Amino acid sequence: MDETNDQTGVPQITGISPKEGTPGTTVTLRGEHLGTEQSDLLGLFICGTDCLVSAKWKSTSKIIARLGQAKRGLGEIVLITKSGGKGVSNVQFRVFIEQVQPLQDSSVWVDESRTVPGRNVVRQVQENTDTTDALGFPLNKNTEDHTYLTKLFPESSGNLRMENFNASWYLLEHHKNSSIEQLREGQRNMKAKMISEEKKGKDMHKANLYSLINCVDAVDSLHAKLKIERNTRGWPLTNNLNDKGEYTAILNDYTRVKALFKDTDVSLFNEAMAVVDEKIRKISNTVKHKLIEAPTSFEEQSKLIKFLKYRDPDSDPAYDAIAAYHVWLEDIFWQIQDKYYTMAMEEYEQQKNGISLSDSISSNYLTIANTRQQFCVELMNVLTDKLQMFFKLSQDYVTTNDKEYTKKQENIYQMIFNNINTVSWLLCNALCPQFLPGDIRKSMAKDFVQWPADLHVISVANQATQLINSLKPIRVCIKTFQDASFANGQLEPLMELCTTIRVYSFNEIIQSTCSKIVALNSQETWKTDVVYDQMTKTSLPDLFENEIYDVLPMMKQLISCDNYEGEKDLSLDEKYKTIVLELLLSTVVSIKECYIAMLQLKSNQENKRPNHLQLAGNRELNGSFSSLQSDSMDNRSTGSSDTVNQSSTTISFAGSSNLSSRKMLICICNLDYIATHSLATICKRFRDNGIKYTELILEKAKTRLLNFRQSLLKFYLSLKMSTFSNLLTVNAYDLPPEDDVSSYVKEIIIGMVFIKADLVLLAPQIIVPLMERAVKECTDKLFGLISEFQITSEDFACQLVIDLTGIEEAFQEFLDLQTKSNLNAMRANLVGRFDQTKFQRCLKRWRSNMAMAVAGLQSAEFVEDEANI
Repeated sequence: MDETNDQTGVPQITGISPKEGTPGTTVTLRGEHLGTEQSDLLGLFICGTDCLVSAKWKSTSKIIARLGQAKRGLGEIVLITKSGGKGVSNVQFRVFIEQVQPLQDSSVWVDESRTVPGRNVVRQVQENTDTTDALGFPLNKNTEDHTYLTKLFPESSGNLRMENFNASWYLLEHHKNSSIEQLREGQRNMKAKMISEEKKGKDMHKANLYSLINCVDAVDSLHAKLKIERNTRGWPLTNNLNDKGEYTAILNDYTRVKALFKDTDVSLFNEAMAVVDEKIRKISNTVKHKLIEAPTSFEEQSKLIKFLKYRDPDSDPAYDAIAAYHVWLEDIFWQIQDKYYTMAMEEYEQQKNGISLSDSISSNYLTIANTRQQFCVELMNVLTDKLQMFFKLSQDYVTTNDKEYTKKQENIYQMIFNNINTVSWLLCNALCPQFLPGDIRKSMAKDFVQWPADLHVISVANQATQLINSLKPIRVCIKTFQDASFANGQLEPLMELCTTIRVYSFNEIIQSTCSKIVALNSQETWKTDVVYDQMTKTSLPDLFENEIYDVLPMMKQLISCDNYEGEKDLSLDEKYKTIVLELLLSTVVSIKECYIAMLQLKSNQENKRPNHLQLAGNRELNGSFSSLQSDSMDNRSTGSSDTVNQSSTTISFAGSSNLSSRKMLICICNLDYIATHSLATICKRFRDNGIKYTELILEKAKTRLLNFRQSLLKFYLSLKMSTFSNLLTVNAYDLPPEDDVSSYVKEIIIGMVFIKADLVLLAPQIIVPLMERAVKECTDKLFGLISEFQITSEDFACQLVIDLTGIEEAFQEFLDLQTKSNLNAMRANLVGRFDQTKFQRCLKRWRSNMAMAVAGLQSAEFVEDEANI
């Protein structure tokens, strides 16, 4: 029985949580006898608000409910149950209204009619505490019913503070029973109150004039500062929008507001939406302008395109952006050209006026050529960066679902090709303008600048180095585009330009190297050293090799073809193979021009394959053959009308210059060393640096240098043998006979001794072949002369036999079979026609007098064999 009374007692609420809150707060009630179940609850009032609908019964001691739209202030909690009746809580709940700030999100529309003028904070308007009404009479508590007045004046109000205040409403509400005199008195009260209020306002302004002026000044200063901030940095909201680009958030909010108020009839909302629509339209125009006129990053462009596509689903902002980006990028290329052209012209004017940053030109000195190199680097960086974004845009926004997909892809392909083609033209005009196509130059003459020439003397090697440095970013750009899946057809202009620069740079390096090699003639010391196989050489072959080795790293960079896929191998490509091999060959063979300049010879290459070597002029060498003796500083002007057949270049002596036969021998020995050793080493180094067909270069170079060497040998012989014909024509066979060989034969032998002496000292490796040729030329002329003589006496015949025998014994080591046969045949014709005793006596005397000369002409082994015999 006691348990039943406990459950059916009067509800007692002993605790609440929380004790205060805003409308909508969840409140937990605790106490005793709070009902037996959910259906036992009949009513729940919190601060005068019915909360039964939201109440949830948990137990006899706990109920959870949500506070409704209660008024602010403290209030009781009343609970009514079937089992226990009505119970009032011992504690009270306090309600407060949260004030919504201007920038705070709110799920309800704030009643702006209850705001205090000049304030942003929403407040509760204070109740009117005046004891008199507007007419100056005491307040009338018997007012008219509002329901009737609302029907009579549906859009008006009797509240003096409302904008829709209606005087008729007010009079009917408060003075429906007043007489006309009372109303007139009220009118007089109102006029007096207005005069009083006006006077009070003037008095207040007078009393607070200084403060008022300060307020006006402060407001004006604040306005000026805000205006400056807006003009310089912009408003924070606008800046955040521009910086962050939250266009999606704007669209979402705009779409949500549009959906909420699309069917509203409230004029305020319609006016607000009209303003919002206009703002969105302006934003759309701004975004479109930003997308087309000023390309930004890929992420930013993606936001802009999505925004415009959402605003107008039938438009194609992505393709518009791609087309605009193509035009903008091409303009950027021309602007970069103008920028560096201005820098080059400034440098040109400084050089022209004698203003220089340095007396010597270094590799990092800002010359006009370096300006062009910097132009190339920046242009390729811009192309690599911007065109990849262009390509990414085209891939992401032109989908296969598009009806005009094929046409757009073709257009985009052509746009990329045009951009790359424009860059290739600009680079070609800056680095190698002579290769710019003529039709392009004519059609775009106003666009291409004419780069000024550098007034400083810059070596060809430095220019080639700058070209190679400009080639590196081009190769990197092509490789980057290939990695980004660009088509090779689009990259073809850059590939062709790359190949052109490689060939052009290669040619510049070769020309520079050839010039340096030819200039080596001034560095010849004429000091010989013995090297392999009794060969002699000076330092010139080593200098020649070093000049070629110095440019091999640059050649390797130009020849290398593994920088990007599809790069042409200049050594294998049929179009450039011949050019490269001829250039390399000309480098190796340029040593010939060095010796021509060194010996002051004239090279006449009007015919492709000249067939003779001659001395310039028609001068004759007179005097004794002993004058052929020469030393290292032999200075003599020589000339001959004789020509020597050879299969290479026509060479002639340059007139009255210094020419030493010994110097010519040294040059011949150097050529021997170069042909047998240097060429093989150079070609091996060529092969190690990626140059192919070095065997062909070696073969042709060796042939040309050996032919040139052969020409020099013949030239040398022509110098040494030019007096032989004079010696033979002045023979003394018509004079009284001698008891020895003829004097002219002795002169010939002594001359041959001097020739061999030079060879032993300077060119021991060519003694035998050169002496054989010299002896053969001399004996052939002698035999021809003797065959024309008529034997008139025994003494004449004996003299001829003695001379022939003396020549045979002196030149025995250098006579070939044909010469020996001719000599024996000529001597056999004279057998029996001379005195043998006299012959033996003269021969013995000749051997005694000319023993030293004959021994000098013979080798040591041959002299030893003679002694043994």
